[in-house]
Amino acid sequence: MDKPYLNYAENLKFYKKLDNVRFSPSQSKEYVLSQLKDIALKKRKIFEENNEIISEYIVPLEKKTEPLSEEEFRILNEFSESLALNFGSLDNAIYFRIHKILMNDAQRKQDLNLIVKETYYCGYCEYLFKHMDYNHRQLKYFPSIEKYIDSFDSLSEEGKMFFLRSYGNQLLDGTFDYERDCRVLNFVKAKKEQFPSEKIPYDRYILSIYRNISNGLVYFRRMAKTPEKIPQEYVDLVYEAAVYALEHIQENQSTSLPNLILIKYTLAAASFHKGLISLEELLDRFDELSEPDSSCSLAEKASAIVKMILYYIEYYRLYADCSKEEMINLLAGRTRKVLNFIRSIPPTEITNTLEQDIIEYLKAISNIYPFELCKDLLYQVTIVRHPSTFIHVDMVRQISLVLTKALLEHQPEFFEGILSGYSVEQVRLKKREILRTIEDMAMFHDVGKHFFINYINLAYRKLDDIEFKIIQLHSQRGYDFLASGKYPKPIADGILLHHLWHDGTKGYPEGAHHTNNLPLVDILSVADSIDAATDFVGRPYSLTKNLYQLKEEFEQFEGTRYAKEVVEILKRPEIFEEVNRIITEGREEEAYRIWTDQENY
Repeated sequence: MDKPYLNYAENLKFYKKLDNVRFSPSQSKEYVLSQLKDIALKKRKIFEENNEIISEYIVPLEKKTEPLSEEEFRILNEFSESLALNFGSLDNAIYFRIHKILMNDAQRKQDLNLIVKETYYCGYCEYLFKHMDYNHRQLKYFPSIEKYIDSFDSLSEEGKMFFLRSYGNQLLDGTFDYERDCRVLNFVKAKKEQFPSEKIPYDRYILSIYRNISNGLVYFRRMAKTPEKIPQEYVDLVYEAAVYALEHIQENQSTSLPNLILIKYTLAAASFHKGLISLEELLDRFDELSEPDSSCSLAEKASAIVKMILYYIEYYRLYADCSKEEMINLLAGRTRKVLNFIRSIPPTEITNTLEQDIIEYLKAISNIYPFELCKDLLYQVTIVRHPSTFIHVDMVRQISLVLTKALLEHQPEFFEGILSGYSVEQVRLKKREILRTIEDMAMFHDVGKHFFINYINLAYRKLDDIEFKIIQLHSQRGYDFLASGKYPKPIADGILLHHLWHDGTKGYPEGAHHTNNLPLVDILSVADSIDAATDFVGRPYSLTKNLYQLKEEFEQFEGTRYAKEVVEILKRPEIFEEVNRIITEGREEEAYRIWTDQENY
């Protein structure tokens, strides 16, 4: 039987292979560019076919008001199974849409077992999206399972399993809620006694709950300045969770080293907060955990070294009684150890998990060390590792330089007030510094996209509304997590404001205010728009525009979305042609260099 909807998952796997294509420097530029164009055509075909599948098999059922037929129910479940992974799915937004349809159907049919099952799937999909938005992480689906708690005993064995998974996953909201956490833990323990079953993995659920409870350490660190305000029962619960987790994880021979190290860290930190060991003893344990056995894999070594020295820095910074200078001297050796180790890892061997660890580490040391020390590593991790991101920021850099040089030459008064309040005369005298600044702003303006890379690179179908909202978080997230108070102000301004309209009326983030560096942000915004719209290498073929089409758009939004001065300078024939050369011939040169991995970028 022909099942076109099953082609969707195969398309996603094929698209990923196309994204990972690399070429040899021995292959000609003409050949590589022709292959990239062919890849773009294949991507376009996938884009169109996936949108057709969504339109045929999902959209009509989202609008349906009566129960699904058996055939429709079967198709959705098969579609869902084809996308499923151990954690998440091949396409979380479509997976979520499928399970919301199934949830609505279960409620129409008043089938409690199906409702509980779909509560879990919808809850997990919701979590995958919500956990990226740290300002709005309140979950809806997992907590809603509470309304069915009195019906637990009547559920089927499978229903009980889905109920317990949802019930325990309430703790994934990123908060430490002592009363709730105890209630959830005690409920699962009680049901294990009441309904013993080899098919229901109670111990796994309890372990998962305990591990989530141990995240209370984050709450303790936030209260570092007022530890006396942390109730003793909170500390006791987290310590109990850490002890339980280590005992039960060690029984599992398949436990990975990074997992084991993280749980050992949890117990050490909980012991410190409980007063069982001193800060010095805790720091010694972190040092021990940062020295993995030589037989470990590169990824395992990286996880141990980066994570444990990160926690060493965090606990020393929060709890040691010393000056900043003493702290820098003490941590210098450990910082060099991490930086040198990370720099030794080829970009292709940096996993998503390790990348997150490195970002967390950079965030920690940015509270102590100047931006220049972290700059190169941040660049290597968040930009160089992703070819399409690298090409984008470098194109923006080149375009920004052309526009900035032209404005410095023809209209230096445009820059009055930037940086430390430069006068027009200072602008004329410090052109080199201004050009270096706009380069750094361009190279780091999208650093927040690192957190949403799976959505930024998503071009195998039309974006869902939820994905648009997630992508729009990148400027605020990059600013809050990495830039605020740590990066030189012009760079931080570029990260935060490059999607805000020149007149401040639209764009994002909402409520953001322009600063004295608005002229530099204005240049960055135009350069960013030019590259995003004209990229014919990184996007599916035929989705791009040319600079002549864009010129009309810039003129339409001159003085509102874009600064009039920047639009006017772009209209100058020599500037227009130079920018056009960069995004055509220059892009091809860049693509050839990156996709042949020349000099590791």
